[in-house]
Amino acid sequence: MSSPTSSAPAELPAGYDHALETFKSTLTDPFTNHVINAMSPETPERARMTLISLIRHLHSFVRDVQILSDEWLLGVNILNRAGQMSNDLRNEGILVSSVIGLEALVDQIAQEAMSKMSEGVTKQATLSALLPRERLVHTAPNGMYEQQDPEQTDYNNRGKFKTDKDGYYSLRCLYPTSYPIPYDEPSSDMLKLMGRHPMRPAHIHIMVRKPGYANLTTQIYDSHNPYTKDDSVFAVKDSLIVEFKETERPDVKYELTYDIHLSKAKEIKV
Repeated sequence: MSSPTSSAPAELPAGYDHALETFKSTLTDPFTNHVINAMSPETPERARMTLISLIRHLHSFVRDVQILSDEWLLGVNILNRAGQMSNDLRNEGILVSSVIGLEALVDQIAQEAMSKMSEGVTKQATLSALLPRERLVHTAPNGMYEQQDPEQTDYNNRGKFKTDKDGYYSLRCLYPTSYPIPYDEPSSDMLKLMGRHPMRPAHIHIMVRKPGYANLTTQIYDSHNPYTKDDSVFAVKDSLIVEFKETERPDVKYELTYDIHLSKAKEIKV
């Protein structure tokens, strides 16, 4: 997973190196344990494990950082705004999780589970907050998807294709364009607070479906784009970086050969 920063551990401010001890304290903290023990015995096992960990980590985080009431309310309002701005074509909640690397981390865990089942499969990438409705999607040259831009016709730059009997496919599309995620919403407020840019690298969304195989949702990224190594949502994986090569054809400026390898459909266990 490519990152715009070093893989070295982030430096913590003085006095903030006790997070582990703070978390350990939740194991014996009466209030945290009271909240956990309020769960019903009928709570499903996976849900119980997940919620116990979530509660302990959240309580530890609040104690470690000493969150104040107005800061807590700010966080609640960010979640509220994300929900209010979301609809069938846009999911702001995904974007909020993406700018802090949460979606990419979940994707990485799923990919590691898939790699244990099948070697050499094409890696998936983020689901995309814009919820593409077809099998191949990219923006217009202005960096906007059709549902963002009233000047574009419905389903512009979206397509659904089938391979031949041997699995080969061919299509024409526009050269991908880098673009900023919308900069007037909760996710962009978080980026501004962290002093980060909103740019996504030039990419093409690909979704592949085949009976008997795991569904694949991924993106391919232009190797020459400056944001490919500095993606605002940390979605780029090295194996998904491609090189569009110039051609001598009068009707096509660039071409790309890209093989997609699917994993057999099996239950993924982490």
